[in-house]
Amino acid sequence: MEAIFKNFPLKINPITSIIIQLVLTFIPHLYRIPILRKKLKNEGKPYDVAHSRALSETALDNTPTGQYLAQLRGCHINGYESLIYYTPAVLSALVMKVPSDVVKGAAGLFIVSRIIFTAIYMIPALNGKLRTVMFVIGISAAIGLLISAANRYDYY
Repeated sequence: MEAIFKNFPLKINPITSIIIQLVLTFIPHLYRIPILRKKLKNEGKPYDVAHSRALSETALDNTPTGQYLAQLRGCHINGYESLIYYTPAVLSALVMKVPSDVVKGAAGLFIVSRIIFTAIYMIPALNGKLRTVMFVIGISAAIGLLISAANRYDYY
């Protein structure tokens, strides 16, 4: 797997890649706010920033807009979930001194997969299978970093 990462054409600073993923996590959330406001306005309900989470939950109904809001929410939550496994993988690789080209290539692969994943998730008409492929590529990059780090561990 290291050869794939090393030869991946896009190399990204691994710490920067964590920041990029954090920003990607917020894109669906920020995109959702005006859609939610419009839905509430059409229903004659005010948008209350102090209770925006509760308003968001009540807007997740069976209407097309409600279903799309649920999809955007899922994308937002999935972004956080990806940080839970990706960040320790990057930090493990750095601590265990996995070669820079390998870590930067894995970071590039992860970010490309997450950008495509997020775009697919946010566009309802796109096929869910491609989204799954992008998820598998991203999580494989994280697992590959963990394996590379584990292979460098010096057992006492």
